[in-house]
Amino acid sequence: MIENDIVMVSVICQTYNHEKYIAECLQSLVAQKINYRYEILVHDDASTDKTADIIRQFEKEYPTLIKPIYQRENQWSLGNKVFSGIQLPRCTGKYIAICEGDDYWTDPLKLQKQVDLLERHIEYSMCFHNVIEHWADGQKEDCCFFNIVDREYSGLEIYRNWIVPTASVVFRKSILESGRSDCFLNPHFIYGDIVLFLLAASCGKIVGMKEVMSVYRRHEGGMVFAYNVNRIIRSLEHHKQVPLVFGKQYKTASKELRVPLLVSLSFYYLKKNNYFLMMKYLILSSGISIKRTFFCISEKIMRKI
Repeated sequence: MIENDIVMVSVICQTYNHEKYIAECLQSLVAQKINYRYEILVHDDASTDKTADIIRQFEKEYPTLIKPIYQRENQWSLGNKVFSGIQLPRCTGKYIAICEGDDYWTDPLKLQKQVDLLERHIEYSMCFHNVIEHWADGQKEDCCFFNIVDREYSGLEIYRNWIVPTASVVFRKSILESGRSDCFLNPHFIYGDIVLFLLAASCGKIVGMKEVMSVYRRHEGGMVFAYNVNRIIRSLEHHKQVPLVFGKQYKTASKELRVPLLVSLSFYYLKKNNYFLMMKYLILSSGISIKRTFFCISEKIMRKI
């Protein structure tokens, strides 16, 4: 039973060429059983497949629940930040949840459980839960993305270990009104999820839940797989910015996370027979940690064998 007409939760769903997955995603969102009113803010970034058609079918069936934007031009390719620049300003709820168009929720009480937790504990700015990692091509068996237990997690732990898939997150909209909310405008940040999590950590406590309530889907079209030299270089700058924006407690982790990126660049330029740049990035990596550099090199060599 809906308690009132005020939107309690805004669900952000971003999608691009997800025709294989978007129906399962949206069905899991509209199936939520919650005592509060919620909205589903879908953003289709000019998909070239049938993703938009599928969204329109759901919009027709759930006109008061699903609120879509259909872009005619791909905003990501234009350099526009869809999450922070388009989706967040649309949110009217007290809380915000996220589910990318290729992920989906598995528990119809997910939102209810997370909202109830945050309502009981005003000290928590964000909560998240266990997620099943699913490989679309079947190359690996389904497993827990990370073994989350019922406890508080620091921003440093989340940043260093990347343990929070976005489909598990619910956070307070009020963190967007904090003094650090302009971090989303930083042009050097390219991983908006990490920026969001660190912002939440700076505004309150973050708590994990051991329950499994969503699926994180791995596939070749996903952003995780869209890695190239330019993106590696941008990732390096992203990590450099973290301690500058969120504090010196992230400095060591920032350096550690740059090592595998520098080693990857070194191997890339080795293949290109550019030995000057190969050595440049190898020296930069070794300057951070010789031990970690050696480990990353060994790992890459073992993958080749």
